[in-house]
Amino acid sequence: MENYMNNIPLVSVIIPFYNEKENQVRRAIDSILNQTYLYIEIVIVLDNPNNMLIDSIVNRYVETCNNINYLKNSENIGISGTRNIAISISNGKYIAYNDGDDYSHPTRIEKQVNFLEKHLDVDVCGAGLIWRDESNPNFSFRTLDKRPFEESIKFVCPVPNPTFITRKVNFYNFGIYNPNLRKSEDFDLMVRWFVKGAVFENINDYLVDYYRDMSGSNSRISEETWLGTKIRLKYRKVLKLNLSNYIKIFLYDIPFFILLPRFVVNKLVFLKNRLFQNYLNLATLMLVYSIKNWF
Repeated sequence: MENYMNNIPLVSVIIPFYNEKENQVRRAIDSILNQTYLYIEIVIVLDNPNNMLIDSIVNRYVETCNNINYLKNSENIGISGTRNIAISISNGKYIAYNDGDDYSHPTRIEKQVNFLEKHLDVDVCGAGLIWRDESNPNFSFRTLDKRPFEESIKFVCPVPNPTFITRKVNFYNFGIYNPNLRKSEDFDLMVRWFVKGAVFENINDYLVDYYRDMSGSNSRISEETWLGTKIRLKYRKVLKLNLSNYIKIFLYDIPFFILLPRFVVNKLVFLKNRLFQNYLNLATLMLVYSIKNWF
């Protein structure tokens, strides 16, 4: 597949699958097939070779769509390695993500590509998210961080990973995903890119429905919180972190629960465990911060 068609740049949209349900798989793929931007290559990598359901669903799409590049890993290697493989086999000028259970609005790719084509100084383009509860279709809320990126990256990914789009060459310029990370790999990559001078920008629009199962376990979130804390600590000097920043990091998630009464009522145990994890993280950070500044 050529990189350009009538001077229109090819976009490779990466969709990793592992253990998603059939409706999630179809939702993700269909949302990219229905984009208003037509010059798209869909790169699908299945990181669970034993999942015959996803394999059969994707193969049916491959039979009817000539723009799908499908690869099945021989073994589970994790999200970082899977994304790196997908990037390596992509043919597009641009690389965009669509997680295996998320939905990209029809104009998403068109709006983001148009932005990057007009702003050559910007390396990564993101957009706002609409959070949705997989177990409650009536639940949703919107997030779009408008703080300066040198400030927001101290707390969160400056670009929401589900909305991430960049030029493929940037993976050579700034680096690929750390294959040793199975969680928080997106934050790790963006911090490393930021340190090397990458420019991030979010367009003022909500272009991706980000699905989470709010009834599920908090173990993944707790681990991601701790890994994110370790990454911040590693790059604390470049990010110019101070003690007040660490306190803000600890407090960052609390408004999420305060603003969502139904979620608070239904997830008291989740909240208790999350806060306990944050207390441990904060105590550890304060101790390390004090020791490092003392010496």
